[in-house]
Amino acid sequence: MKPRPEVPEGMKWCRRCEAVKPIAAFLLNHRMRDGIHSWCKECSADRTRQWRAEHRDEINAQRRAAYVPSPRRPHGPFEARERPCADCGTLVMTKGRARVLCDDCRAIATREHNRRKNNKRRGARYQKNYTLEQIAERDGWRCHICHRKVDPGIPRTQPRGATIDHLVPVSADGGDEPSNVALAHRSCNIRRSTGGTVQLRLAG
Repeated sequence: MKPRPEVPEGMKWCRRCEAVKPIAAFLLNHRMRDGIHSWCKECSADRTRQWRAEHRDEINAQRRAAYVPSPRRPHGPFEARERPCADCGTLVMTKGRARVLCDDCRAIATREHNRRKNNKRRGARYQKNYTLEQIAERDGWRCHICHRKVDPGIPRTQPRGATIDHLVPVSADGGDEPSNVALAHRSCNIRRSTGGTVQLRLAG
């Protein structure tokens, strides 16, 4: 070991690397007379890495012994069970824990998602500038597919609830504008899907 050099004020000598460094380069240690660790931070970190490498198996064994699985994170495969559709309440058999949709509601949700995506891509001409209530009032609260009345008191997620149907599907380059939409029962809308087009309404 080299002779300990003169240490200026505000500096400290590291016993490991034998270098004189600023006090800020050392960790605090209340057990030491001056309250500062005798090794600099670099030497302390290097020794810690060395010790962990030498005792890796022991450290891993201790961690495995102390590990307690969280009760909110179940292990193993999920069991299939019935859960209600988030939109219409129909029971659906599923193994997942995320939001559940039945096949019909998922089809509508997918079409709506694609509509918004296509509208954004195609520009302002296709931006929605109407509400369901406005279209329903215009159509006299009558389904354009079965020509029967649509009850405004029925939730829109129910089969006889009110929905907007695109006469020319957005996927077929139909616009999202009043002249290309009409009121429809949810169940009628699902049955028609994108299987065909109907005559556009006169705008205005």
